[in-house]
Amino acid sequence: MFVSVFAEADEAKHLGLRQIAGPEYRKAFEYLIKDYAKKVNKEDPKKLEETFSGTVVDQYISDVRIQAVAKRSPCNSEEYTISDETKAGAP
Repeated sequence: MFVSVFAEADEAKHLGLRQIAGPEYRKAFEYLIKDYAKKVNKEDPKKLEETFSGTVVDQYISDVRIQAVAKRSPCNSEEYTISDETKAGAP
């Protein structure tokens, strides 16, 4: 899912649709972080899906290099997440 969402965000950016690209990059970031966390942890995948991406980075990713990069990302925000979108019933 990460690859397709990131590609859509990148296309939107190249078309000058920055208000669309930003949220899509955030979605891509969340997919990437959560998919990685699911791969390296035995934690319940559903629990990880319902957790904010910043919390996933802090609690489920032990590699300090990945933590450092993820924490610097402007997409590492609890203001907009896939979880929020899903809970709100957005498509």
